[in-house]
Amino acid sequence: MVCINTSQKYNPADETINGYMKTYGLNGSVDPLQTFFSGEIVNKEHGWITKSYNSDAQIDYNHWSRLEGFQLLVKDKNYEKDLSVIPVPDEKYPYKFMRWKGMSAVCLF
Repeated sequence: MVCINTSQKYNPADETINGYMKTYGLNGSVDPLQTFFSGEIVNKEHGWITKSYNSDAQIDYNHWSRLEGFQLLVKDKNYEKDLSVIPVPDEKYPYKFMRWKGMSAVCLF
């Protein structure tokens, strides 16, 4: 699957992002699929644990642990999969983490 952000708005005041994204190879019957998404940058206000999108701490941990930047952050530390104690990286950390949710499909004619 390939994702391309075609238009986005970043709000630095609350570190949220939204826009349109095209995906290729996600669904064989609709290619490309364009969706509107909204999301949050992981920071002290928007921590590792998702407070929406019907998620829970285990689902979140499974998601974040697949990402190389997260693996490096927790490497050699004993957090025991407890997202509430894993520090949020500062602005100097080379990886930025974002959670986003597709809100609606956009028809392309």
